[in-house]
Amino acid sequence: MSTPAPRRRFHWWNEETRFAWAALTPALLFFAAFVGFPFGYSFYLSFHDRNMTPPPRRKQCGAHFVGQCWHRERARARFA
Repeated sequence: MSTPAPRRRFHWWNEETRFAWAALTPALLFFAAFVGFPFGYSFYLSFHDRNMTPPPRRKQCGAHFVGQCWHRERARARFA
């Protein structure tokens, strides 16, 4: 009677596994940078009292939009 062949044990860090992790690393880093970081940062901000909007800006020349201000300055330069 012949003896059965010894069972080959699976090694967690063989050549195929190293190649698989090397191939997956760029995708995992991309996922961590562009999905994980914003999610984690929003979680962090949820525990802090921060005003995310900038303070209101002053109107430079009393105009409601930039075009009016530019037009007033141009008219002043022309007639002054």
